Amino acid sequence: MYEKLIRGLADNGRIIGRSRYSSYVVLVPFMFIENEWHILFQKRAQNIRQGGEVSFPGGGYDAAVDKTYSDTAIRETVEELGIDPGDIKVEGHLGTLVAPMGAVIDAYVGRILLDDTASFSLNRDEVEEVFTVPANEFVRMNCEVYSIALDITPHIKDSTGRELAFPARELGLPERYQGKWNSALQQMYLYRTEQGIIWGLTAEIIRDMLELASR
Repeated sequence: MYEKLIRGLADNGRIIGRSRYSSYVVLVPFMFIENEWHILFQKRAQNIRQGGEVSFPGGGYDAAVDKTYSDTAIRETVEELGIDPGDIKVEGHLGTLVAPMGAVIDAYVGRILLDDTASFSLNRDEVEEVFTVPANEFVRMNCEVYSIALDITPHIKDSTGRELAFPARELGLPERYQGKWNSALQQMYLYRTEQGIIWGLTAEIIRDMLELASR
């Protein structure tokens, strides 16, 4: 066992417990428009989860069709924007974000090899509209930072109203674990653009990308 474990340590990009999380992939798509770099965003269709919100192209990793997370980024971008795979150049992996709601998001940076969005054939079931923002605008823009609370409690209810309880009392754990035992503050980022508010995980990815580019 020890020898196999040590060989496995070469994969230092592992995320412990990843199999328990939902895996998603997004592409941060750049376009070169009118002699400057723009970032492309999409507004999600109103009838889907998180409808009306601004996001990057992306979706769930599917091991049955995707060999790599990069494949997911390309596949989802093609499906949502209605462009050809050859119109996309993935430049590299920006990083992996472990979200507190139980999801792991791998973000890739790439380029759409088109001059404008007029040739897109949007999947209207998923995408209401697309727009671009000059990348340098985010450098000048104020990133608003807010705090939200994440509560840890042994008592929750599922979608049917059934209570799912962690048996802290029966296990003889200290009394502090028998009720809500922690409330951690989580930073929430937000950018205000002319096209709408960009917030949540999308804003967090933008903020991280800007920090990386400024080093």
